[in-house]
Amino acid sequence: MVMRDDMDKMRVLDDNKIVAAVGDAADRDQFCEFVEKNVTLYRMRTGIPLSTKAVAHWTRRQLATALRKGPYQTDMLIAGYDREGGVTERDDEDGGPSAAAGDTDLPDADGGGGAPSLYFMDYLASLKKLNFAVHGYASFFSYGILDKYYKENMTVEEAVELLRKCLFEIKKRLVINQARFMVRIVDRNGVRLLDTIEV
Repeated sequence: MVMRDDMDKMRVLDDNKIVAAVGDAADRDQFCEFVEKNVTLYRMRTGIPLSTKAVAHWTRRQLATALRKGPYQTDMLIAGYDREGGVTERDDEDGGPSAAAGDTDLPDADGGGGAPSLYFMDYLASLKKLNFAVHGYASFFSYGILDKYYKENMTVEEAVELLRKCLFEIKKRLVINQARFMVRIVDRNGVRLLDTIEV
């Protein structure tokens, strides 16, 4: 079975944040657009960008609220690179993010202020900060490889090679025969599209 291999399931939230989502196409697209527009609206209203942590916690709250009203069947990965001065995860009374002191004052590899982060969220609004994450059937095959080969402070080339190992295993074990994969990276230089990986 061959699926469409040019579907982009990732949304760039701002210069240094991205969300990748899986699930029912309507729920995925509608909820990701809702998150994207609210992150943009907050930045326009206040002039302060949200940290990745704030985006993840606000998104989790929205998904948890929707779970009790009209649930979205979507799983998400929220990734970002935060510089100093972002807004923390506190919420104000109307459910939107609220301004607070910066929550990222961590040094990164080059000594500057900032840190990468990745949040795993499922359709039940469970949220966890992780070093690596996978959603869907691919996770059954990929987590073992990621556990074995992941290390702190990997270069982009090492990370892409690890991704190739995971994709090769997925292609070998799953019925779906998808040959091309879109890859984005988010780091201190922002969000950018890497060369398509073909397996």
